[in-house]
Amino acid sequence: MGDAINWEWMIHCAIERTAELVIVTRDSDYGLVIDNTPYINDHLRQEFGDRVSQKRKILLYTKLSDALKHFKVEVTPAEKIEEEKLLSKAASPEGAKTEEVLDALIGLLKAPAKSMDEAKADNANSASEGLLELLRGLWPSQNEPPATHDEKGPEPSS
Repeated sequence: MGDAINWEWMIHCAIERTAELVIVTRDSDYGLVIDNTPYINDHLRQEFGDRVSQKRKILLYTKLSDALKHFKVEVTPAEKIEEEKLLSKAASPEGAKTEEVLDALIGLLKAPAKSMDEAKADNANSASEGLLELLRGLWPSQNEPPATHDEKGPEPSS
């Protein structure tokens, strides 16, 4: 049900803002990746065209850095490397729980607006500076798994 609520909100925002829709996810409900190229789900593309506009774009990215490039936000090579590390860690069995990754991504989505304003004001910071600092806080060291916020306690080993 969460995907359906998110989708309705995305449709609402695209209509209200008269804008294209940019989705950043690796959730296969939204689309799939073939030869490292993400493709939006055909049903979602059709529904977007019917409800929003046939002329507006709906774009799917699997990496935040790629979506930021679409908006002409500078992404440094170091930030790309950190993103790859985060994605690798999130995909590993000992990596982050979905909730932690979502919290980090929500923080990233909120942070660019502030960072961009600050960067424009003092013309010294990159537009995405500080975004990965938030993510680094999730993993204090390379060898230490992230702390969980799961109230149920640890899952039993298999």
